[in-house]
Amino acid sequence: MIFYFTGTGNSWYAAEHLKTEGEKLVSIRDCMQKKQYEFDFAGEEQVGFVFPVYFWGLPSIVAEFIRRMKTKNRPAYTYALMTCGGSIANASGMLDKVFKRKNWKLDAVYSLKMPDNYLLLFKPPTDEQVWKLLDEADAQLAQFRKLIALREVCATRGNLAQMLLSAAAYPLYVKGRKTAPFYADENCTGCGLCAGRCPAGAIEMRRNKPVWVKNQCVMCMSCTRCESIQYGKRLLGKRRYANPDYHESRPETE
Repeated sequence: MIFYFTGTGNSWYAAEHLKTEGEKLVSIRDCMQKKQYEFDFAGEEQVGFVFPVYFWGLPSIVAEFIRRMKTKNRPAYTYALMTCGGSIANASGMLDKVFKRKNWKLDAVYSLKMPDNYLLLFKPPTDEQVWKLLDEADAQLAQFRKLIALREVCATRGNLAQMLLSAAAYPLYVKGRKTAPFYADENCTGCGLCAGRCPAGAIEMRRNKPVWVKNQCVMCMSCTRCESIQYGKRLLGKRRYANPDYHESRPETE
């Protein structure tokens, strides 16, 4: 079983490539929306968690979901694959702490560089950059899949420099994630996709326009896949990113 969280498709893409025949993919966003937290792991089943790194730490929804999970037995082997634009720093150590509070063991952590989607700080990747990164990711995912099949055990904590990086950056995410600058411009058609995609339930449709009703969100950038969604002036004129294999028919979007 693989639990995944994705905003613009990168982690879904990774989870799809790691999935073995008959293995189930479970959307963390969907589980949170449905308040589904109870799971049973059969026998020697391996369990994976695939998600992006935010500010060199864990997306708020991922940490919350794992804390809420209720299982009758511990997974026989547990791994995480974290997608990132550069480095996961000590996000692995942060996840290890969450696992230990549940008396679970995190056996292995893998990092995968993917096209960066955090457009509030970075330029969107070009098509050429996207395809180059995806080609490189495919090769890495094939190798990771072999290591997971062998149930490799590897270090799950960063070094001192990585710990310091996460310690400095992650509080900006915890205290930030402000929704106030979000708005829909005059090109919004009122389709409601942004509200349906929002894992935090931070968007409501009012008079056919999205309204952000919570002070904070996950900052997954899912809503910004629509060019009508703006964030102050930071997204004006910027092209938007979604994994090219990730379409509206996928389970993460409705």
